[in-house]
Amino acid sequence: MIVTPVWDAVCMLIDAARRAEAAAKEMLAAVNDGSASCAEMREALAVSRAFMAAGSAFQAGAARVIAQAERHGDGGAQILADTAGMARRDAHTQVNTARVIE
Repeated sequence: MIVTPVWDAVCMLIDAARRAEAAAKEMLAAVNDGSASCAEMREALAVSRAFMAAGSAFQAGAARVIAQAERHGDGGAQILADTAGMARRDAHTQVNTARVIE
């Protein structure tokens, strides 16, 4: 059995988040500098819808896990609001939506 140390798993998560951020910045740069065609941007818009949904699901899931571990009792809404820079009301809506989807 292969056991991944906890620190390696944490680093993998942070690295994945940084790669996603870098990819989003690369996409924005292509739009801003005019190097992408309209057809390419149209297709990228469709693809970005899926990764935006995945990002929202990640945020809600991670906030929920932290809230459970720290016994907040709000499903992660305050964690999400604080760390993602969302209004508390928006964070609460996102957490509730994620709860319904699960």
